[in-house]
Amino acid sequence: MKKANKSEVATLHQMTEVTLKESEEILRNAYHYTRSLIEASLDPLVTINAEGKISDVNLATEKATGFPRKTLIGTDFSDYFTEPEKARIGFQKTFENGSVIDYPLSIRHKSNKIIDVIYNANVYRNEQGKVLGVFAAARDITERNRVKEKRAAELISANKELEAFSYSVSHDLRAPLRHINGYVDLLLSRFYDSLPDKARHYLDNIADSSRQMGTLIDDLLQFSRIGRQEKRLVEFDMNTLVHEVLVSIKQDNQERNIEWCIATLPSVYGDKAMFHLVWTNLLSNAVKFTRTREKTIIEINVLDENDVFIFSVHDNGVGFDMQYAQKLFGVFQRLHPIDEFEGTGIGLANVHHIVLRHGGRTWAVGEPDKGATFYFSLPKNKEG
Repeated sequence: MKKANKSEVATLHQMTEVTLKESEEILRNAYHYTRSLIEASLDPLVTINAEGKISDVNLATEKATGFPRKTLIGTDFSDYFTEPEKARIGFQKTFENGSVIDYPLSIRHKSNKIIDVIYNANVYRNEQGKVLGVFAAARDITERNRVKEKRAAELISANKELEAFSYSVSHDLRAPLRHINGYVDLLLSRFYDSLPDKARHYLDNIADSSRQMGTLIDDLLQFSRIGRQEKRLVEFDMNTLVHEVLVSIKQDNQERNIEWCIATLPSVYGDKAMFHLVWTNLLSNAVKFTRTREKTIIEINVLDENDVFIFSVHDNGVGFDMQYAQKLFGVFQRLHPIDEFEGTGIGLANVHHIVLRHGGRTWAVGEPDKGATFYFSLPKNKEG
């Protein structure tokens, strides 16, 4: 092999130096470009190594924590959150899954001010694919949470005002209704025989309407009370409760041909009196809307789904059109004319309100002339 002379060696050395300088320049430019991007972010950005120590931060992180970059680097990232253990769990999840999205945390500023954030993170790796650490961003949602809490408080206040208004109106309606009933009774008892048939018919209609108004007032008062009364949470057997409700329903419908198919129901946690009303409304509805059937079949079932029980009442009655399903659980909402099926349109609203207060939900499925199924879920936890 020919030995390089001094001139060739010098030239090679110069070329190497130029290449190194160019590489260094490229690296410097890449670093400054990356830093500019990081610093341009209004969200706190943090690089955390595999041991959970902060290796880099941006200016937004300094502002969010109240500490300068030189203080933050090398410290445990979880020390700057109100729940360090929860922060470490999120960090571990990032390592296990490769990323974490919208993980809720709260940063504690040096001044003790709390900043609510959602934490989004991805792991970063070397050329061999080994995970070296985590790159995390924190989005400030303090104001969003404040607005949400304010709206929730306003909604609670509005509901309380509405309940108080409903109670007041319902209560005040009783006085004039008593006068109407009283005078109708006097007319019918003292002058019934001397009244023309048409007049008696008119008075009978007034009496019927007055009774319907009385029932409506009672239902309104009950709806109002449900919203205001405290829940008395106990563990009770749903099976026993359903059979207690059925005693009076069967007594009132002895002439009907009704087949009851009842699954074994579990013990649950809730307000027993409130759920007595839930089952009374659901089962009474099933009986009412199947009275056009020669034989009524009503099925009561339960589905055990992870952390909730889903109860259902199925009937072979007149059913309903699914396009109106969203109206079923609203106050005064009716899908059938009152001259066909009596009622005030408050029963299912009571069911919805009670289930909602217990952390569950209500829904229904039906088809015209092919029956309906009403569902409600109830969480298994005992938090109420």
